[in-house]
Amino acid sequence: MELMVTLAVAAILITISYPSLTRFFKDNSLSTQASEIQSLLVTARHHALNYQLPVVVCPLTSGKCGSNWQGQLSVFVDSNGNGDQDSGEEVLATLEASSAQRVFSQNSVRYAADGILASSAGTIVLCDGNDASLYSGVIVEASGRSRVAEDSDHDGTKEDRNGNALKCN
Repeated sequence: MELMVTLAVAAILITISYPSLTRFFKDNSLSTQASEIQSLLVTARHHALNYQLPVVVCPLTSGKCGSNWQGQLSVFVDSNGNGDQDSGEEVLATLEASSAQRVFSQNSVRYAADGILASSAGTIVLCDGNDASLYSGVIVEASGRSRVAEDSDHDGTKEDRNGNALKCN
């Protein structure tokens, strides 16, 4: 009898806590992915600075930067500055494809040889479902620096570099 009561209580606790645990794991996964992207951007910028070469971060498809940021991301030296990965241009690092949606308004993040952003500043947004409070992102500044998005106004959603709530569309 005691075992059945214990099992019943355990079942109730699991039922109550399951939605919170699911949310926790999604939030943790998106935060981890944002940190990985930010790390990839730091690697690209440091390589540009250290070797005085232009470096590109993008989703590569047959040597061309595409718009599918959910796919594998690559960092490569862009010796000729054309924005494509040509033969002889070394791939420095990659980041595996993601099951979460990644949204970015550009085909690449390009660093000049001095580490300054050669493309437009923006925010790479990561989403898993429609719950905006779980969205994460990586902000890329014109200076070339990048950072993981935060909820600076404490309203439950993280903001882009302009202070607007992250959106996945």
